[in-house]
Amino acid sequence: MARSNRLFGKFYNETLNRLQLGIPVPNPTQLALQLGISRTTSRKIWALLVERGLIDGTTGQEQPRPLLRATSPDDFFPKESTITTEALIQEKLMTWVIDQKIQTGGGFTEAQVVRALGISHAAIHEFLIRLSSFGLIRREPNRRWVYQSMTPDYADEVYEFRKFIEFRSLRKVATLPNIDPIWSDLKTLRIKHQRALTTPPGDPIEFKELDVELHATLNRSARHRFLLGNDDAVSLLFFSHYHLSADRHLVTTRNERAIFEHIDIIDALISDDLDRALDGMEHHLDAAKAELISRLESVSP
Repeated sequence: MARSNRLFGKFYNETLNRLQLGIPVPNPTQLALQLGISRTTSRKIWALLVERGLIDGTTGQEQPRPLLRATSPDDFFPKESTITTEALIQEKLMTWVIDQKIQTGGGFTEAQVVRALGISHAAIHEFLIRLSSFGLIRREPNRRWVYQSMTPDYADEVYEFRKFIEFRSLRKVATLPNIDPIWSDLKTLRIKHQRALTTPPGDPIEFKELDVELHATLNRSARHRFLLGNDDAVSLLFFSHYHLSADRHLVTTRNERAIFEHIDIIDALISDDLDRALDGMEHHLDAAKAELISRLESVSP
């Protein structure tokens, strides 16, 4: 699918998600500002929502429109048509790791990923080469790859790198004007986090998506090109090790705690309290690192 169609589907789904959260659709001009898209795209989103009977289109577009009816899965664009090729590959690898289909020291081939996703060899090979630079996988002959273990020292180094990047992002976000889309995104994310606390615990992938959405939103708004170019690899690196061999109760408790930490960071940013946001992020990352290193040390020979 063309990149423009993927982006349209992504922002359409995001608008529909906001409607489900009780956030009315503003006029196309405001919607464009909130999502950081063109007014042409926002008008197309409006038109499709009206066409599908999801919002009222019988009057002008000046007033915000609430959701008219309950949604169904068919109202959304399929996930695979709205995310990048890199994200599809990452999610498949992450699922294999969590389901123990790939274990430390275990291998897989590029052909396996091709068959699972129907994506070209070239795209998969490029992603795996980039991922290997983080030491998570090792290349072997015949397009075969081996999933490698993480040491406590390596985990410490990676988290220190992440802390540097996240602090930079928070400081940059704090300087952005009130009209920047980040503020609408943060308010929407806060509602998503609150909803996650009131729904039955889902699988780890569901929390991973929420976690990545917050950190990616902050880093995207900070315009940090290096992290945006490598965020998929860094995310997989953290998440796969963080959840391996952990029982479901432990994962659920840990994820709930992380959601509260996210909310505290969001609230601090919205209230223009940068010091509190920095303290919250440091606590959030340090707690995750301490748990991960403790687990790595407990399973090391």
